[in-house]
Amino acid sequence: MTDDIRNDIAADVRPERFGSYRVEKRIGAGGMGVVYLALDEALQRQVALKTLLPVLAADPEFVARFKREAQSAAALNHPNITQIYTIGQEGSVPFFAMELIRGRSLEAIVKEKGVIPAHEAAGYILQAARGLRHAAQKDLIHRDIKPSNLMLAEDGVVKITDFGLAKAARAETQLTATGEVLGSPGYISPEQAQGVALDARSDIYSLGATFYHLVTGRLPFEAPTPVAMIVKHMSEPLRSPRAVNPSVPYPVASAIQKMMAKRPGERFQDYDALIRELERALAITSSEAPVTMRAGAAAAAQSWSGTTGAEMRGRAGRSPLPGSAGTVETPGRPGGVPWVLIVLAALLGILVAAGIVKHRRAVLAAAAAAPGTFAGVGEGPAPGPAPVETQMSFTSRPAGDSLRQGLRAGLSGDERVRERFRQKNRANLAFVTNDHSILPDGRIKVFGRVQNNGGGVASQARARVRILLDNGNTAAEGETPLDPSVIPPQGTATFEIPLDYSGPIGTIKAELIWVE
Repeated sequence: MTDDIRNDIAADVRPERFGSYRVEKRIGAGGMGVVYLALDEALQRQVALKTLLPVLAADPEFVARFKREAQSAAALNHPNITQIYTIGQEGSVPFFAMELIRGRSLEAIVKEKGVIPAHEAAGYILQAARGLRHAAQKDLIHRDIKPSNLMLAEDGVVKITDFGLAKAARAETQLTATGEVLGSPGYISPEQAQGVALDARSDIYSLGATFYHLVTGRLPFEAPTPVAMIVKHMSEPLRSPRAVNPSVPYPVASAIQKMMAKRPGERFQDYDALIRELERALAITSSEAPVTMRAGAAAAAQSWSGTTGAEMRGRAGRSPLPGSAGTVETPGRPGGVPWVLIVLAALLGILVAAGIVKHRRAVLAAAAAAPGTFAGVGEGPAPGPAPVETQMSFTSRPAGDSLRQGLRAGLSGDERVRERFRQKNRANLAFVTNDHSILPDGRIKVFGRVQNNGGGVASQARARVRILLDNGNTAAEGETPLDPSVIPPQGTATFEIPLDYSGPIGTIKAELIWVE
């Protein structure tokens, strides 16, 4: 084998060998390389052999980084992670040999079925979370979790693929448009889209977006362009999975919404917490429908089989809540839409530099009823609305960068002009009344009235509500425009937010966001 192998790959010519591996056939290709079915002649076993595209193989810095990260990924040894066997180079083309998975990607399965039953999807996501926990313990972040990178083997085991490729990629390479380099727009976390430092919570967000797709058959945010989709991940409230597919159980919807919280601090803070919640959700959903899963997940579900209804209410309450290693049957294809991060950076940079928007938030913390007041998961609806008297206190603080950028992105040219010449007297929104009740189906509805006590006009006004558990975790959240969304001085508006949650709570926290 010579350096001509690069031209062979570009011309779609199948090379005969890579090192000690004899190539049998090409089984896939993606934005970063080609996948072959190959035979390890020394051990007489079939492997999936991945090579880099010629343009990447010609970049020495990228190749060196690819090798370093592939070596790190090769150190991972977990049943839910595709094992890397060997890293090598043939001529000037680097490659690695990895475990051959006979099965299908979750992307292919959801495309065929339309929707994956919640109990089945929860089992898949639980397995993936266990694999990602192992990677996080080794200080590895995947950065591109999506259905096409989760393979379901014939024995029912979920395998995470493409650790090496996802980790090796950086923005300074020439292929940011592949959709593989900095995550895929359909599943990318807000902080990853902004290019800030990442930790395991970014993968938790992407896993939640994958979970959402599996149980609804749709992406969490849909938009005509990749940039618009990414902006939605940063700024637009997540629509409950139950609003798309009402058959999604509350515990599953709650887990998804918490996984996909905009702020990393409001998500599950580690995989242990996420896995516990998924096991609880799986225990509830598997009691309603049979689930095919690996033995470990089944054992986790069985461990909850003796839990009483009262105990489950206390345990299950949580949040408005998740390419291909070689597979002969269904090779993965690149997921996500090609996008150029530079375009996004330029777009957001211009908006940030303009200094368009000022925000105010009025925050109230309202003491809620004691646990047990609300209907628990799996029980019948509450006997009827039960308003709970609350006490309110207010504070103000600037909106976070993600939200600020997202709101700026929605401003028209006229609004920008008005912002430049806005009045010195600013809007000052405050809650006048605030309450909550239990809906007939057991969910919680928060409602109230707001008044503008300032001298300026508040536009694009919205209310956001979160339900906090006694341990401080966010159990549910929702956001809605005020009615009306433009409030003149001394004007009032109302809001009403039903939340997909029926478990115990400790505090209701509401805040107002607006643009002057």
